Amino acid sequence: MMEITSWLADYAPSFCPDPSLALNATRHLSTAERHKLFSEDIEKMRTAEGRWYEAIIYEMFLDLSQKTDTIGHLALKGADAPRGRRNARLGQNAIFYSRSGDITVRGNGQDLAEFDLLLVDGEDQVCFAEVLTSPSDMKEFELEIEYKRKLLGYLFDQRKVPFLFISSFDARNFAAGRRIIRTPNTVHLQTMTCEAIKSGLRWRRRAKYTGRP
Repeated sequence: MMEITSWLADYAPSFCPDPSLALNATRHLSTAERHKLFSEDIEKMRTAEGRWYEAIIYEMFLDLSQKTDTIGHLALKGADAPRGRRNARLGQNAIFYSRSGDITVRGNGQDLAEFDLLLVDGEDQVCFAEVLTSPSDMKEFELEIEYKRKLLGYLFDQRKVPFLFISSFDARNFAAGRRIIRTPNTVHLQTMTCEAIKSGLRWRRRAKYTGRP
C-alpha cells in the first residue's frame, strides 16, 4: 500500500481527466444514459452523471495500470466485462459481473456488495476504490466502506485492506469525509467537478458512439 500511496501522491496534482478520456468513458453507458447526461431533469442527469464519473475513473486507472507496476492487476468492468455474465441464483458464492458489468460479490446468490474498482497493488494486496460525486449520505457511505473492508479482508484473508477514496468535491469539508480520509490505509484523490469535466465534452456531445475500442 505504501508504494501505491506514494505513487498516487505524486500523480494526484494532475488527477484530472481530459475531454478525450471523458468522451471515451461514455462507451460504458447505455444510449439512454448518454442522453440523460445533458437532460434538463436534474435527478435523471445526476444519476447518469454518477455512472459516467465512475466510468471516467475506471478509464483513468485502466490507463495508469499500463504505466506503473504499483498496480499489479485491475478488474475490468462495464463495456470491458467478459461476455456471458451469469444471472444471480441460489448457491453462488464468489465475485461476479452484473448485467451492466458492475463488480459484485455474491453470497448464496445474493449481492453482498458492489465495488466501483477492484485491483491488486504491487505488493499483491487486494484494494478497492469508491467514487463519489455528492456529499449527501456521507455517514452511510462511511459505514459502507467499513463493511466492504471487512468483506474483502474475510474473502482474501487480509488483515489490512487498502482503500482509494475518489471524489469530485472536497470531502475534507465534511466530518464523515475527514474521518474516512484519516482511516489507516486510505488514499483520497480529488478531481475537478463533474460540471468542469462536462464543459469540455459539450462540444462533442453529438459525437458518434463507436462502442468497444
